[in-house]
Amino acid sequence: MEEIGLWDESFFMYYEDVDLCLRIRKAGRRITYVGESVITHLGGKSSSQISAEKRIMLYRSLFIYLRKHKGRQATALFSLIFKPAVIIKDILNLITSFTTYIFSVLIFDRNRQVKSLAKVINSAVFLTRYSWRFLFKI
Repeated sequence: MEEIGLWDESFFMYYEDVDLCLRIRKAGRRITYVGESVITHLGGKSSSQISAEKRIMLYRSLFIYLRKHKGRQATALFSLIFKPAVIIKDILNLITSFTTYIFSVLIFDRNRQVKSLAKVINSAVFLTRYSWRFLFKI
């Protein structure tokens, strides 16, 4: 840790481990997997259900990581493709999830209703509340 530095605090959540592993590899060290090890996270399962706000944190960290390790030009080029693709994906997800929700109401599938409605809400919140900021500020 003295050689490569500690966790980069510019990452609030997401990609801090990827950044650390890349710095370890650049320092000529190996990353190994120990399947028998167990780590218990006592937090709130940060990515089990990625809400719109958590997705913004994920994307912000992704762009911090890319700028740090690939440079501003590569990050800008990636952004030109990635950001519109995310918006298009959310629009399509909104349409398909809403269609699934309507279908599940018609066939009385309560479990599918709940899941598809959560997806509708997540995409709708992202598109209405965060898409402008995502496209132009992150």
